[in-house]
Amino acid sequence: MTGNINTHRGFTLVEILVATAVASIVIVVATTLLLIFFRGQKESRNMLTMQAESRSVLSSMSERVKEGTLDYDFYTGDPFEQPEFLALRTRKGVQQVFWFRTEEGITNLFLCRVETIEESCDPNTADEWSQMNGDHIHFVVGKFYIYPARSPYETDPDGNSTPDLVPTITVTMQLSVDYATTKTALIQTVFTPRYYVR
Repeated sequence: MTGNINTHRGFTLVEILVATAVASIVIVVATTLLLIFFRGQKESRNMLTMQAESRSVLSSMSERVKEGTLDYDFYTGDPFEQPEFLALRTRKGVQQVFWFRTEEGITNLFLCRVETIEESCDPNTADEWSQMNGDHIHFVVGKFYIYPARSPYETDPDGNSTPDLVPTITVTMQLSVDYATTKTALIQTVFTPRYYVR
C-alpha cells in the first residue's frame, strides 16, 4: 500500500507560545542590560568631563594666587561674608577677581581681569567678566574662604602690626553636568600666595 501519508509534524500552538515567551524574555533582559551599560558609560563620561573641568579651574586659580596677593580692599567688610568672591592683585598691581555667580539657580565661575592698575573689577559690569567653566557644567557648591579676615599687610586701627600671617585661601566646590544627577565629590583645596608683602 502506497499513499501520500504526511509524516511531518508541525509545531503546536503551545510550543509556539512558549518559544515566543522565551524569546521575549531574552530580548527584554538584553535590552535592559544594554541600557544599564549605556547609562554607566554616560555617567563615567560626565564624571571625567567634570574632573577635567575642576582640574582646569583649580590650576588657573593656583597659578594666579601663587603669582599675586590677596586684594583685601575689594571686600566691603569681612571676606567671610562674601564667599563667592576671590580678589587678587598681580605683582604689577592689576586686579583679578574670581566670582561664583548664581543666576536663576545656576552657579558658574567668572573671572575679571582688568588691564591697568587704575581699573577695578565691578560685579555690575558684565563685559569685564568671562565665564571659566563650560556651558554644560555648573557648580553645585562654590565658595572661597580667606584667612585671616583682615589684611596682614597693614597695621590695625590702633597702629599695631598684625601677626606675621601668610594669607590662605580655601576653595570649596562641587560640579554637576546639565540634566544629570552625576556630581563630583566635594573638592576642597588650600592655596597660599608666594608673593607676600609686609
